[in-house]
Amino acid sequence: MSVFVLPGVRLLKPLDEGERWIIESPAGKRFGVSPGVASIMNFMQVYPDVDAANNRFGANNVSQVIDMFAGCGIFGGDDGESVVVPQRRIREWGRLRIDSLFSIQITLLRNPSRIFAPFAGFGFVQWIGVAIIALLISLAGIVGIVADSTSFFQELVTPQKVSDYLLMVLLMIFIISLHEYAHGAVLTSFGGQVSRMGVMLFYLSPACFCDVSDGWRLNSRKRLAVASAGIISTFMLAGLCSMLRYIPGMPSFMATLVAGLYTGAIINAIPTVKFDGYFALMAWREQPFLRDNAMRQWKELIVDLCSGHVAKAVHGFSGRTIYGVCALAHRWF
Repeated sequence: MSVFVLPGVRLLKPLDEGERWIIESPAGKRFGVSPGVASIMNFMQVYPDVDAANNRFGANNVSQVIDMFAGCGIFGGDDGESVVVPQRRIREWGRLRIDSLFSIQITLLRNPSRIFAPFAGFGFVQWIGVAIIALLISLAGIVGIVADSTSFFQELVTPQKVSDYLLMVLLMIFIISLHEYAHGAVLTSFGGQVSRMGVMLFYLSPACFCDVSDGWRLNSRKRLAVASAGIISTFMLAGLCSMLRYIPGMPSFMATLVAGLYTGAIINAIPTVKFDGYFALMAWREQPFLRDNAMRQWKELIVDLCSGHVAKAVHGFSGRTIYGVCALAHRWF
């Protein structure tokens, strides 16, 4: 039986020297691999002959690569029965993409590189300066709330007209779009490319999305910047709206909007769920699938304790175990 790389598999070169290559399956799932694995994959794409790959790279190395991606929709066989592709849970019809009933996306822009062009020349140090200014604006907004807490909470509990609530929701969606734009702007400045932008229903709530999966081709420091951009921008926008409250004639729902933005930014920064905070932590720690691995490690520790392997459980205890407990607790509650 001959094994070959399935059509539609893409090999993406890293944007930073020495970083991992990315293998993308036809279903869109991405895997980070070493340059050595990438070399084998590239050879097998050009020459779909396992024997030729064995002669060049060694049979053991080629076999390890094939086993590594078993069931991942990367390799197939010439007998038709050996092609193992995971059940595709993502459904797409044109611009409509359904990951689940809780994540429904409509793509409005494909490869929207033009709208991020103004930030193409920004470097990492410049983004640090922008982040500091943004956080100072956010802090100023918080100081304003504390200094005028009585008036703020009075506005917060004041009933609003239905038209005002609708206007606030529209404004919130616009601000969320700026949040997503921040992700794309940082990615583009580092040489990455945003593949899609659009609107979505996320847990039945309207939202926007920006596909920055190309960020996996960056080093960990830059991936951290891409993931953190949305959190920082939301905090900044919350601070701006907090200060705009003091302008005469501003809508009466501004306090509610500010509270929602600060709350949303804090929730988005929580690293135990798969929001921006989690992806920032995963980039910082350089540990793909951090949440799943940490929860599995915690479960294994419980099994060791229950089976009497106390020494093994103590030896395996680490900070990641504590993180796994927090992630499980978040899932339960």
